[in-house]
Amino acid sequence: MGVDTAALLRRAALAWQAGAPADGLPGAVWLGAVLAALARSGRDKLTFAIAPSLPGLGLWLEQLVAESTGKQGTGILPVAEEPIGEPGVYGSDRVFAHLPDPSSPDPDVEAGSPRSPPRDIR
Repeated sequence: MGVDTAALLRRAALAWQAGAPADGLPGAVWLGAVLAALARSGRDKLTFAIAPSLPGLGLWLEQLVAESTGKQGTGILPVAEEPIGEPGVYGSDRVFAHLPDPSSPDPDVEAGSPRSPPRDIR
């Protein structure tokens, strides 16, 4: 296909090192492993609670998760841009991912109002 695989692997190694904390895996790898384990145990609906200052990110992540995990009748059902309700309105099949914008905190989410997710996976 004309791809310089050696260069691709060098760049991947640099990205891995740049994203990894000194004590473990990069956050994205850890999150992927956690989501896979949760999906296998029945928590296969992922709701994003994303800072309003990051418009469009939820829809992009929704497409990315659906396309990446939705193979052969299995996967994670991503839910973006859904208003967050009280914890009691959700079933035990739900996982929440809070994606804050550190440069523009959302006071409602930070204060734990009904808009905030019942579970915060970072």
